[in-house]
Amino acid sequence: MAVKLSNNDRAFIKAALVDSVAKGSIGRLDGRELLATRPCKLTFGTDRGHVQVTQGGTSVLAQVTCEPVAPQPERPTEGFLRYSVEASPMASASIEPNRVSPLSMELTRMLEQTLRDSRAVDSESLCIQAGDKVWQVRVDVTIIDHDGCLADAVVTAAIAALMHFRRPFVSMSGEAATIHSVDDHEPVPLAVYHQPICSTFAFFCDGSIVIADPTAKEEEVAEGRLTVAVNSHQEVCLVRKTGAVALSPEQMLQCVKLAGEHAHSRNELIKQAIAEEEENRRAGVWTRKELKKKVSANTQGGSAVNVAERTPADSEEDEGSPAKPAKRGGKVSIEAVAPGAASLFEGEDAWSADDDEGNGSRKAKRPKQGKSKA
Repeated sequence: MAVKLSNNDRAFIKAALVDSVAKGSIGRLDGRELLATRPCKLTFGTDRGHVQVTQGGTSVLAQVTCEPVAPQPERPTEGFLRYSVEASPMASASIEPNRVSPLSMELTRMLEQTLRDSRAVDSESLCIQAGDKVWQVRVDVTIIDHDGCLADAVVTAAIAALMHFRRPFVSMSGEAATIHSVDDHEPVPLAVYHQPICSTFAFFCDGSIVIADPTAKEEEVAEGRLTVAVNSHQEVCLVRKTGAVALSPEQMLQCVKLAGEHAHSRNELIKQAIAEEEENRRAGVWTRKELKKKVSANTQGGSAVNVAERTPADSEEDEGSPAKPAKRGGKVSIEAVAPGAASLFEGEDAWSADDDEGNGSRKAKRPKQGKSKA
């Protein structure tokens, strides 16, 4: 969380950095070396394009969605890429709720320059039918916690979400385009040409001291910052400098070289994380189709039937009749606990059913109103 520092804190941070350069010791508050970066962790959600990136104390969440819209008349075969960054009030005490912060606008513009202006995603591949329908892809990034280097975390989350996202499959029959659901046809990945990764550096003592991946406190004390975006082909996509500190050409080249190394390692991390996620989905984890096949409901006689195959007549027959408790097993079951309520649990990881003492009945913790649905 970004906070205002006292003069003593500022003097201590600067003195520690100067001492680390003079004596060769580690002078950063978190024990890192000057050019060392914090570990990065990617967590994927159940939906495609849902990624949370944690880098030290900084955490951001990215979500990619798409919808068919009409194209621009001057570009009938190009889709749209929309980027948005929202800073949550819990991320920093300086962010006011229900107001667009300057930090959000700055990061949104930086994200557009890094990804859209460099054409990281092929916009022509988003065309459904020329002049009629194209895909509009939205990348919404939410800042959960701010502890420095927001640009690095935001761009990493956005590019990982775009690579993880799948749009619906479209088939053409003459002049008619049919958009298939996820259950009908395997979705299609986006055409991502390259993966830009941002690296931020902070400068102290008139630029004589350079550190990588600064924390929020170090950014508050720094005299200037430099953000360099390099893609997987070692091409510079963005150079952005803030502050009045002057940098020599040698320092700029050094930062670009370090940013290239960081981009290579970060891209390998993203590819490895997505490969593991795809392997888990192929094995049945978070697969909607597999979950739909496993979900079962109890009829009056206690036999299990597939919810997807239940007819309205079956539901009418079950209304008003007491349901027997579902057995705990390896399959996912829906248990009727009250008229118009049901609980979902799988094996021993039941999150909505408890044993009552004495009568052996079930009571739902979090009942879901309405009829049971798969």
